[in-house]
Amino acid sequence: MKRTIVLIAMAVAFCSLPAKAELVTIKIEAVVDDVVEAGDYLNGRIKVGDLIRGAYTYDTDTPDSSPLPDGARYEHFAYPCGISLSVGGLDFMTDPANTNFLIEIVNNYPYADGYGVVRFSHLLCGEKPIGNRFN
Repeated sequence: MKRTIVLIAMAVAFCSLPAKAELVTIKIEAVVDDVVEAGDYLNGRIKVGDLIRGAYTYDTDTPDSSPLPDGARYEHFAYPCGISLSVGGLDFMTDPANTNFLIEIVNNYPYADGYGVVRFSHLLCGEKPIGNRFN
């Protein structure tokens, strides 16, 4: 009887341990198919057909903050989560002092599926932050 109680107590303790979060890195390679450059920040250096290479890292323990029943929104605010991309001879990266990006997933809303990564504060070639949004 004592052995059964000990085994049950160990099982309860094991099951109540919090799951360890994991960092996941997604590597990206794509081709630019449209360029909209409001404010002329980049002086036309990114063109249709340019290759985009990079990666983003996120934490699997990030909670869903979306109010939509058919969507999810995972907001990341802390390093080492972040994004780095190279395109048109320019390097973009998340500002480690202001990691602010989100991953959005929608399922049949409205009548479409989608996956997006949006970065709100970033550095260009290690310089000061530019702009307020980068898709």
